[in-house]
Amino acid sequence: MEIVGRLAEGDWVVDHEIAHGVAEQPVRVLVAYRVRDGLIDLVRFLA
Repeated sequence: MEIVGRLAEGDWVVDHEIAHGVAEQPVRVLVAYRVRDGLIDLVRFLA
């Protein structure tokens, strides 16, 4: 997994990632993480 960009706002962090080795070509995804009390409590993948 390669992180090519990151945006943080409030409880949310959104990474623009490139996944290698899961398909013939690299797959670009957005991954949204919600952080509460210092822990990730929700993850959403957008491809």
